[in-house]
Amino acid sequence: MLKGKTAIVTGSTSGIGLGIARSLAHVGVDVTLNGIGDASEIERLRSELATETDTRVTCSAADMTKPEQIEQMVRDCEEQSGSVDILVNNAGMQLVISNRKADQTSSWLRWSIAHSAVAMRSVESSQCCTLLSAAYFVSVRKELNSSRWRQA
Repeated sequence: MLKGKTAIVTGSTSGIGLGIARSLAHVGVDVTLNGIGDASEIERLRSELATETDTRVTCSAADMTKPEQIEQMVRDCEEQSGSVDILVNNAGMQLVISNRKADQTSSWLRWSIAHSAVAMRSVESSQCCTLLSAAYFVSVRKELNSSRWRQA
């Protein structure tokens, strides 16, 4: 069912994102990896995954905080594969939040929503999944339950 489809998985050079990209490639999906890290290590991952799955695996170093880079990543993937069928928004940033830093929490939430919106807007007629960590939801819940947010 997924064989021959094309996916972009952001935040896929390690961790959960890499696991999702590997799983998709193993069922025949062509994958664009995206993330930060050592360029030679990312190329090794890309090459290894392409070889073991016999799928097209490409890389993009697009910065997910820059809408123009997100849009270019999508255009590049469409040019190489014809379309983007699956979009997994997994890129994120780590932010330690105390109960007194609601402004940071809302900034992070706005960043996450904006990243997802730009990527989804750039990809027409695809399946889209946005991942946020459980730790993030715990932090947001604490902030939303704080008196500062209830008074707003």
